Amino acid sequence: MPSVYGNSSLAHPDSYREVREKRGSVHYIMVFEKYIVYVIYSIHLDRFYVGMTVDFENRLEQHNSGFYDNSYTKKTNDWKEYLLVECDNKKQSLMIESHIKKMKSVTYIKNLKKYPEVVLKLKERY
Repeated sequence: MPSVYGNSSLAHPDSYREVREKRGSVHYIMVFEKYIVYVIYSIHLDRFYVGMTVDFENRLEQHNSGFYDNSYTKKTNDWKEYLLVECDNKKQSLMIESHIKKMKSVTYIKNLKKYPEVVLKLKERY
């Protein structure tokens, strides 16, 4: 499945990135979480679902296991990754998630996957 990773120095394929810094004899470790806006698709429902997380694999498993009692995604267990957008920070991920949801368009979601430059423009905008 396609993933769109930014060119940020914090963009990293793992769930977090450690930055180690030494000041005198003390070592500092800063952990940066990778915020991901995700789009999943259900063949059974023929529907997309848009969300945000720092651990996509775990979140997808939760959607497919019915972990969320009153969730729309509990209706089926065949959710598959459609698109991932790695964001630079939580604020950016919330803004992009909100933007995609406000569009309320299957065509728009399909175009995000078809034209990765649209995702890059979204990341620049937010």
